[in-house]
Amino acid sequence: MKDFYPTVLDKLPKPDGGPAFPIQCHLSDHHHGLSLRDYFAGQVLAMLAQMDWEPERVALFAYEVADKMLAEREK
Repeated sequence: MKDFYPTVLDKLPKPDGGPAFPIQCHLSDHHHGLSLRDYFAGQVLAMLAQMDWEPERVALFAYEVADKMLAEREK
């Protein structure tokens, strides 16, 4: 079953929506911490915590939902 689901790392090079919790800092132009994509995926994990799925399936689904949420924001 593991071969059926691609790994999350294969799916990561996508737009990440920028920082989840941006802060203004005059010392740096880049952000540290969670991207909005990672934050959305983490929120999905709370819903999936009680399901009996393999970790790879949970991660893939969480990022699929996060990607759809980011796409919906662009409309």
